[in-house]
Amino acid sequence: RAGTVHDDATNLLRDGAGVPYSYTTNTGYWGLHLGVGKEIEVKDGNAVDVYAKYFYNRRNGASFDAGPNRYDLDAVKSSVLRVGARYIMKREKWNFYGGLAYEYEMDGKAAGTVTAGGPGVAIRAADMGGGSARLELGATMKSDAASPWQLDLNLTGFAGKKKGVSGGISVAWMF
Repeated sequence: RAGTVHDDATNLLRDGAGVPYSYTTNTGYWGLHLGVGKEIEVKDGNAVDVYAKYFYNRRNGASFDAGPNRYDLDAVKSSVLRVGARYIMKREKWNFYGGLAYEYEMDGKAAGTVTAGGPGVAIRAADMGGGSARLELGATMKSDAASPWQLDLNLTGFAGKKKGVSGGISVAWMF
């Protein structure tokens, strides 16, 4: 995958007097992922999917002005290895799944500088490196001869270096 990331922040940055500043950036990114897995059929046609995946993403650096300051953000690289298993309950129209995986971020550092009328000063760096557990639940409505539509509903929770919950809905028309 490749594309452009557009950031538009309003009143996000403030100076010592509390005056807010806004900025807009556009920068390119690219990424890839490789994976191997094996779906093993178990009782009643259900399956266990065991897998390993590698993800690499790179977001180019960006520069912007906010008030009197110049910000120069370095490129950010992410390199993630994920191993896990997913149990899939297969039904006629819907598949339901739940899975558990371990992710390890091997890179994930973000840094930059801010220039305020003199030489650039380092911005406090962020580091997403480390391990996280990933729990997922979801349901997929399969397309068939009667309907070309496919629907995927998913919910993912993270614990460890990454913390939080995310979810998604995906609709596809298969042809």
